[in-house]
Amino acid sequence: MAHSCEAILLELQECLCARISEQALLGEAKPVCICTVVAGDSVPLDYCGSCDDDACGIAWTRLVNVSPPMEAFHEGRHCDQPVQATFEAGIARCSITDMSDPDGPLPTADMHLQEVLQQMDDLKILRYVATCCIKGAALESYEPFGPEGGCYGGIATFTVNVLH
Repeated sequence: MAHSCEAILLELQECLCARISEQALLGEAKPVCICTVVAGDSVPLDYCGSCDDDACGIAWTRLVNVSPPMEAFHEGRHCDQPVQATFEAGIARCSITDMSDPDGPLPTADMHLQEVLQQMDDLKILRYVATCCIKGAALESYEPFGPEGGCYGGIATFTVNVLH
């Protein structure tokens, strides 16, 4: 059964936030400053400065696009048909490669490795969200990003059939 876009976004957010919290309690991921639903076509990475002792960064869910399934076009039907929606879930973390202090010390190889390991832990979280939280979701891709503006991270996208 198809759900509404709003319901899916809220379910995704709840699942993403819960999964990050669970993994943080197990010591397998760091907490984030905020875990939220984001509107629009991009995510403001405003939380890549430390917000408390251990938390840094942002986790989000977002609607990417909506399109009718191809069979609706071929059959000439458009009204009251489920549509395919693409959603994303992402996690941005504070990067060690913050270029705001050009005279600061360079990151060590171990510091870079720690970022890679955190990114792989976040990939596991995003894969779980994209494949286990919403019935019928199909993982399309995972793309890493950064470091830019003090942030690095990754975004998972997936499609789901939804009602209008």
